[in-house]
This record gives sequence, C-alpha cells and structure tokens, in this order.
Amino acid sequence: MVAYADAAQFPGSVKKLVLMDALLPGIEPVWSQIKAQAWWFGFFAQPHAGELISGKAGLLLTDFWPVVGFKKNAFSATERNEFIRAYSTPGATTGAFHWFGYFDLDAKDNIQFAKHKLSMPVLAMGSDHFAAPYLATHIKLVAVNVRESVIKNSGHWVVQENTPQVQHDLLAFLLR
Repeated sequence: MVAYADAAQFPGSVKKLVLMDALLPGIEPVWSQIKAQAWWFGFFAQPHAGELISGKAGLLLTDFWPVVGFKKNAFSATERNEFIRAYSTPGATTGAFHWFGYFDLDAKDNIQFAKHKLSMPVLAMGSDHFAAPYLATHIKLVAVNVRESVIKNSGHWVVQENTPQVQHDLLAFLLR
C-alpha cells in the first residue's frame, strides 16, 4: 500500500514494484467489498484500539494470525516471540494500528494516483487462500505492466506460509 503511493509519486526512483497480498485503498471495485468484510480494518482504525490491546499483544496476535492465514502455526517460535516482543513495547500497537486509521485518506490519494498508471514492472503477489483471486486484476487498474504470482497453500502471511515460493518468485521477478 505504501509502496504503491511511493511509486506513483516518484516513478523515476522505482525500477520495479512488488505488492504482496494487500489491496490498494480506494481502488474499486474491490476496495469497498474487502473493507466491509475485513472487520479488523474498522477495529484497528479506532483511535483507542491500541490502548485496548496494550498488555495483550501476544493474545491478539496469536488469535488474529489464523483469521487471515491458511496454515496452522505458520509463524516459527522465533517469529512469534519477536512479533509479541515488538508489539508489547509501550505505544507499539497504537502506532501500528494508526496505519489503518489513514485508509480513507490513502483511498483519496490513490484515486488521484491511479489517473496516471504505473509503467514500471509490478509483481502482484497474492495468496491462493486470500488475495490471489482479485489481486492481479486489482493492480492492473493502476499499472500497465503487471505480472502475477499466486503463492500456493497460503493465506495472508505469505512469507511465513510459503517462504520458498515467495523467495523464488521475488528473485525471478527482481533479477529479470
């Protein structure tokens, strides 16, 4: 999401762009549908959401990961512990959740950015159990040179759920 905005504003500084399993706020017809179905978008966007979770980061993360994941226990113990440690830092959940609070502004910006399609190669990397059914088509609304990568046997956490394919597809695209 952030990478798209950067590439749209500074296309001369971006040679290739990879968008992984996330749609672009404001780009229809998919945005409104997914936003309405993804309850966490609304919850995390609330100014007080981080405070509600404060001290309970481990519970939130371990309960939430399966909601949009496909593989059970996709995160290693090391990854799990690091996410919990990082999100347990005072103010971390509030800071992380504020990102969701800006989706409406991102949507307005993206609608303007989309008036000038990206010309650099873009890899739309979506999981077969989450974003792949719509991601490449969605990204083609804002870019003219889109390649698709469907990450097999994964949900939203593509890196944790199918690391070998993510590495392979990224290298194949970036080194091309």
